[in-house]
Amino acid sequence: MTRNELMKAVGRDETIEGVDLSGADLTHLDLIGARFRRCILRGTDFRGASVVRTGFQECDLHGAIFAGCDLSQVLWWHMELPGVDLSGAKLEKAVLSHGKLPGANLEGADLSRAVLDNADLSGARFIKTNCFRAVFYKADCRKADFAGADLNRSVFFEADMAGASLSGALLHKTVLRDCDLSGQNFAGGRIHMSQLGGSTLDGCDLSHADLRQTNFMQVKLRNANLKGISGYAAVFYEADLTGSVLGEADLKQASFTNAKCKRADFSGANLELAQLDGADLTGAVLRGCNLTHANLSHANLSGADISGANLYWAKLHRIVEDHTKWEGASRHLAKETDQELAEAEDHSS
Repeated sequence: MTRNELMKAVGRDETIEGVDLSGADLTHLDLIGARFRRCILRGTDFRGASVVRTGFQECDLHGAIFAGCDLSQVLWWHMELPGVDLSGAKLEKAVLSHGKLPGANLEGADLSRAVLDNADLSGARFIKTNCFRAVFYKADCRKADFAGADLNRSVFFEADMAGASLSGALLHKTVLRDCDLSGQNFAGGRIHMSQLGGSTLDGCDLSHADLRQTNFMQVKLRNANLKGISGYAAVFYEADLTGSVLGEADLKQASFTNAKCKRADFSGANLELAQLDGADLTGAVLRGCNLTHANLSHANLSGADISGANLYWAKLHRIVEDHTKWEGASRHLAKETDQELAEAEDHSS
């Protein structure tokens, strides 16, 4: 099919089906609203073409060139796009469903509000890509490079992020739900007001990161580095922080309710007004911490080191203290076990 034949078919609102356009020059064509189904488009050159709202279904686009194209609202279903060049392309509100784009180049592209569900994006380049409010639902993002990408308000749900790079990415109000982010380097980054519930961040470096009001509910954060973080009002409800370092962190009003904090190091952290009720702090280090008005009700402090901590008006109701180190700690006006409340708790159980 020639360029002219193609344009006539598009003009007649026909679906282009089963056509081999491998290596064809389709540059600068007006393909707005066109429909391609089961076509072979290997190495086809779309540079400068208008592909807005164009539909591609089950097409082979190996090596196709879309660099700089306007692909806004394009619809791609079950597409073969390994190594495709989409650098600088505009893909706003595009839908890439069940597509295979391993090794694709999306550097500098606009993927704002795009939907990439069940897509294979392994090894893809998203460097400085605009992914504002994009959705990566069950996407394979293994070894993908999101360095410097705008991921503000984007959603990653059950995405495979193993080996992916998020260095310098913008993560404000981002959702990373049930994702494996083990070993990621977020040091000094900004993950502000984001949702990471159910994800795995074992061994991550989050030192000095801005994690204010971020939700880490039921997250696995074992042996992670959170030293010096800004964690005001962050939520670690039922999170596993076993062996992690949180020294000198600002955790004012943070919630660690029922969290596993065995052997965690909070040395010098600000835990004013923090909720640590029901937390397992066995063997944890809280030396020199500010625990003013903190709630440690029912917390397990067995073997914990709380030397030099300030517990002014802290709630210590029914804490478990076995071989706990209190040397130099200030329990002045701390609220010890309330016997009437304890009896009521025993009765209700």
